[in-house]
Amino acid sequence: MAIISSAIKVGQKPPEDVIRRVKEAAKHPIIYTEDCPELTDEQLAEFRSANYGTWEERAQAMREKGLIDPEIEEPKAVELPVGAAID
Repeated sequence: MAIISSAIKVGQKPPEDVIRRVKEAAKHPIIYTEDCPELTDEQLAEFRSANYGTWEERAQAMREKGLIDPEIEEPKAVELPVGAAID
């Protein structure tokens, strides 16, 4: 089965063929392989979102990583692409 991608805008209804493909894909089982094994609960717990819900959450993460001065209330010292993960 091929990987197919579709993009829709916020508030836009997906086309009927996309809805049909998603419903059909949901009927198939997930197949784990050596290259893509099933993850344990502990492994899943290590994942974290690359997106932050608010600017304040992102700024706090940047402060904790030492990327911006903790005294600056509205950080402007570092520009990162939207959605960039802070490791």
